[in-house]
Amino acid sequence: MDDGRIPIDITEEHAPAETGGHSFVREDGTLVIEIPVEQPCGESSEREIVVCASDGSENRLDTPEPPPQAGMPKAEVLLGENSKAGLHAQPGRYNAVEAVVTLTIAF
Repeated sequence: MDDGRIPIDITEEHAPAETGGHSFVREDGTLVIEIPVEQPCGESSEREIVVCASDGSENRLDTPEPPPQAGMPKAEVLLGENSKAGLHAQPGRYNAVEAVVTLTIAF
């Protein structure tokens, strides 16, 4: 009974398996190729699991330096006899700097 299989004769004309420690042939004739991969985070022990991940530094923004607080001249403009407008910066949420405009009217 013909099941459609074609026998293949593996002879010496094929390249032999590499025996440099990275591959070997099992007793049943299967070739096992080991591909060593360098561990980027170090070795783990039997009781330890090492999880490696990027620290994300390529996606992080540098923390801006806080604006100088002392010695800066005030940014104020007189609008009239009893009013003035001012502008200053202050630390905001998420390491942002907020610009604050103040309007002062004396009564």
